Amino acid sequence: MRTYYYGEPSRTLLRALLPIRRKAPWLRWPLAAVLVTCWILLLPVAWAFVRTGEVGHAIAGWCGLNSRDW
Repeated sequence: MRTYYYGEPSRTLLRALLPIRRKAPWLRWPLAAVLVTCWILLLPVAWAFVRTGEVGHAIAGWCGLNSRDW
């Protein structure tokens, strides 16, 4: 079984939000609510894309191609 490592997640958004949080602490909870809402909405879409990719790899493997080495 192979294990793939794609690196750590990007922290760009977090680095951009930390100065805003320090300058305007009253934005802390509304901003957190917006981020959590976006995360909840995007999670099923990301899951569907991952599953679609797995199906694609399975089809290519069934055809005799090792698609994970591309």
